[in-house]
Amino acid sequence: MSREILPTHHCFDDALELLAILYCSRFRYYSLRLVHAICKAPDGSGAYAHAYVSDVESGESQFVGLIEGQKVIVMVSTDEYEAGLEIIEATRYTVEEALAENLRSENYGPWIERYRALCSNSRRVYREPDSATSEPFTPPGA
Repeated sequence: MSREILPTHHCFDDALELLAILYCSRFRYYSLRLVHAICKAPDGSGAYAHAYVSDVESGESQFVGLIEGQKVIVMVSTDEYEAGLEIIEATRYTVEEALAENLRSENYGPWIERYRALCSNSRRVYREPDSATSEPFTPPGA
């Protein structure tokens, strides 16, 4: 029985939080990329903006979806995932670049206007999940 993976409609928030979790866990952060993409809508009605995390070393990508109402992290082949998304344009950020953009803009993205025009935008800075009163996460070398 196949389970359908539904969108959370918060992919920019989900992707940056996933990137921060992977970074904090000392995962191979140097090979991680936060990807902001403009994709062709499956029904042909235009385009939409999407965000996910890609690992350029392993060739896998991760995104957050919903299965039976529960948030799950899904890992897939980057080549297959990007082909299925029918990406029109993509911007890839290193961990340091993504966190710097988050601090500069005070939001989870997207940070480029043509991407932002295709989705709703949250206005917030990443904060560590265990403390709403902590200072914003500072990238290495910032």
